[in-house]
Amino acid sequence: MDSNSFPIDIEHELKEFGNNVEFFNDLLNDFFKQVEKRISIMEKAALDKDAHTLKVQAHAIKGGAVNLSANILSEAAYNIEDICKKGDLDKSVEKIEKIRNEFSILKEYVRNHSSLKL
Repeated sequence: MDSNSFPIDIEHELKEFGNNVEFFNDLLNDFFKQVEKRISIMEKAALDKDAHTLKVQAHAIKGGAVNLSANILSEAAYNIEDICKKGDLDKSVEKIEKIRNEFSILKEYVRNHSSLKL
């Protein structure tokens, strides 16, 4: 299985952060808190048909996920940005659910990783 099929490339990211596990744990915890807040905002925005807010929140999740090599989550966020750009919000609730699902998978994967203590 290549690193792109995992929710996050932890070994790569630890190397990027000088193998500072404590710093990486703090960074992930902050990212997880932010994503939770952003998903809640996105859910409300989808109900309100607020494409701008939805797009801004998805863009922020995508950026954070890319910076952490969480490519599957990043792609899910990109898909929301894309539907917002097209003005096709009919699938926004479904796409948000995909983000929530990928986020849950990411959190579980990180929590089960032997070198991290979240």
